[in-house]
Amino acid sequence: NHQPEGGSVRRPGRNPLPQSVMPLLLQRVNHAAISGHLSSRITVAHSYLDKGALAAACHVHRRPTIETFWLDSVRVARRAWPDLSSHRLNILSRHLGIAHKHHDALSDARAAGMVVVKAIDHTGIDLAGWMAPAPRRKPPPAPQAAGGCPLKGERVAILGESRDGPVAQRIAAAGGRVVSALGTTTTLIVIAGHNAARRDARRSAP
Repeated sequence: NHQPEGGSVRRPGRNPLPQSVMPLLLQRVNHAAISGHLSSRITVAHSYLDKGALAAACHVHRRPTIETFWLDSVRVARRAWPDLSSHRLNILSRHLGIAHKHHDALSDARAAGMVVVKAIDHTGIDLAGWMAPAPRRKPPPAPQAAGGCPLKGERVAILGESRDGPVAQRIAAAGGRVVSALGTTTTLIVIAGHNAARRDARRSAP
């Protein structure tokens, strides 16, 4: 919110509005202006911090929620450039050649929008595609357990590595069945890089 110089709104040929009227007037003007820009449109923000801040501001000042379609440019960047070590806005801007003044609200907003534009060019996914939920990838199939081996009959959950990785391959070769998630029937828990721990499924069952 920006307060006019002198703390009052001047009207041609009239006295300034009382100081007590100022906050309410500015709230209404700002809410109407922001709503006019955002309502029923796509709004890009780098993370959903702005989404929460806007909703909180509307709630605190008892103004209607502004209905807009949010697109998180962090999620877009992670999908478009998964190999980057960081997806912070200043680092993304430098990587993509986007002019950006860090922690400047207008520059941040422009840069977030340009991240989406660059992602569209880079991936070929259009704006509608980015607005759609990201496709869920099926977990890779676990290797088949070998028969007649030391881990035959064991149901093994692996933490810290995929269920088709090297650890899973060794477990399957030893006869263990690699399960997709830790559950009440799990008999062994393997944490990648650590020793296996046996779990008493009977005691852990509800």
